[in-house]
Amino acid sequence: MHVPIADTEATALLPVDADSVHQNTAAIQDLEVVEPEALGRDQTANTIPERPWYSKPLGIVAPSSSANPSKSTPQREVLGYAGSFFYLSNALTGPGFFGFPKMLQQGGWVLSLAGLVMFTLATVYTAAFMERIIKQVKGGNLPLPIYFGNKHPESEWRFSELVRLIFTERAVFVFKVVYVGMLCMLTISCIHIAARATDSVLVSLAGNSYAITLYPILKIVASCDDSGDTVYEHTCQGGNLFYKYDEEYVFVTIGYMVLFAVSMCVAYHPLTDWGQRLLYWIGWFGLAYVLIGVATKTEWGGDIPAWPKNEPALPLEVSILTFTLSFSIPLLVHVKAKDVKLDKILWHAVVQRSFEYSVFALLFAGTFKDIQGLTAIELLHRRGYHIEATTKTIGWFTMVACVFENIVSYPQYIAFELSDVLTDMQASSIALGVPWLLSWLVYSEASYNTLVNWMASLLCGVVNFIFPLLLFRGMSEELFPQMLFKVAGSSLHIEQWRTISQYGINSIAFVIFLTYSLETSRLMASMM
Repeated sequence: MHVPIADTEATALLPVDADSVHQNTAAIQDLEVVEPEALGRDQTANTIPERPWYSKPLGIVAPSSSANPSKSTPQREVLGYAGSFFYLSNALTGPGFFGFPKMLQQGGWVLSLAGLVMFTLATVYTAAFMERIIKQVKGGNLPLPIYFGNKHPESEWRFSELVRLIFTERAVFVFKVVYVGMLCMLTISCIHIAARATDSVLVSLAGNSYAITLYPILKIVASCDDSGDTVYEHTCQGGNLFYKYDEEYVFVTIGYMVLFAVSMCVAYHPLTDWGQRLLYWIGWFGLAYVLIGVATKTEWGGDIPAWPKNEPALPLEVSILTFTLSFSIPLLVHVKAKDVKLDKILWHAVVQRSFEYSVFALLFAGTFKDIQGLTAIELLHRRGYHIEATTKTIGWFTMVACVFENIVSYPQYIAFELSDVLTDMQASSIALGVPWLLSWLVYSEASYNTLVNWMASLLCGVVNFIFPLLLFRGMSEELFPQMLFKVAGSSLHIEQWRTISQYGINSIAFVIFLTYSLETSRLMASMM
């Protein structure tokens, strides 16, 4: 309706009633203030309350006059790239870059075949995931799955959805069956090796591999929705293997902590008959638990034993402490058992490993929950951190962790125990192509010498530091200071860097797949 200018000006000149203004102000002050913690508590169990603005998944832009959902935001870019990288890193580095060929060689053809198929699928799966992430970041019209554990479909990845990017619809079911089947086969092989091996390095490899291969099965099993379709919820991603302490996951997490501690402790000691039986039965018990979980999921008429539905998840601080101790205690037990002096080298290893995993799992994965069910990133936001400031903090933590891992930890590990460092390069090794090629060289003929190992470690450190720097350089100018851009040594436009990153990621995945296939084929041929 058209309003004459004269009427508007006349209305603007009307006197203001001071009493009415005072009454309105008093009415506003008398309104009940609802604490954020109280929101959603009075809802019924069958009702999903509307999520307030502060608990919405980061990266999903709430519609408003000032927000454009078609534009990608810095936090979406960082979390999306980090998630894809950490999934690929942990899927391929559970037993260690340099140790896995040795494990295959001593494990026999069953383990070799299972490992080949499993990691081939994991590589292709991750390549599709990365491609989807980059397309999504550039388009900005789809939400990223950064609120894991949330049962809202807008923030979840379905396991089969990523496969459809490169396979047909009919291949989805076959993919899931083969993927889970190979994980089970690899798990059984690792249990078998861990129970009978006497070499400490091999037992350590088997323990790590057992954990890394068992957990995706648990996640796939526990992530089935009511329709029976499997939901991809952060399988084997950053900081790996530790997730939310609520409902059925609480027992899975506690069980993994016990298994990890036992396998790590046993790995550093000669296996007695009692130790072999203990590790053997623990492994089979874990596998049985998985099979029971498959048979008793909701769609078949039951539930995995769960944390009481009305009990809150453990507080975030308790999760951090438990998570850190689970990686520190096995190393300390190893020190006490071997009467090794707790010098700076081992201390740095303990602190670095705990810091690295905690940062990645809590800030990037964000699947630890506080009592209100918020992720760690959202909790920071709730406690007063601005979203962009939180994103910058996460980015800097990542850079610090990469530098600490590659420049400090690897040389210290080599100085501390050469035979074990080569089995424990995992988690924060983001650039995967060069380390994997180096592992092939290190385990080839006449390459067991200190010089090669030192050079490999140094080169891995340099590459792993520069590659994330270039990657973050291409995401957003708001994330890091211009000084880092100058260090990266290029004036390419942001979109050009994104394109380079996309081809680089896919190239790395292809190199890993090709190298792994060649190495596995060579090992299998030598065993025939």
